[in-house]
Amino acid sequence: MNFGEHLRSLREAARLNLRDVEKSVGMASGYLCQVENGHRNPPNPRFLRKLAALYGASFYELVDRAWPPETPEATIAMLTERVCAVEAALMAAGIPLMERIK
Repeated sequence: MNFGEHLRSLREAARLNLRDVEKSVGMASGYLCQVENGHRNPPNPRFLRKLAALYGASFYELVDRAWPPETPEATIAMLTERVCAVEAALMAAGIPLMERIK
């Protein structure tokens, strides 16, 4: 099963249609349809994270299916996820943005 087929199966398992996903994550339904049909490249890591959350799937699994581990896209996706995790921890600790920048 290729990435697009896997993404479609996750969406269908979540009982969502393309318009539901468009409203929830801000991704055009036409683009998502093309990704699911293998006519477009996988979405960027920011949208993969949103899709993983919406579908109840693992972000890392989606990254692994979207790009081989040694590609720059996979590296960027993993680093983006780690930065977001650090940012969330800082926000949970109540550290204001300006203090994080210093």
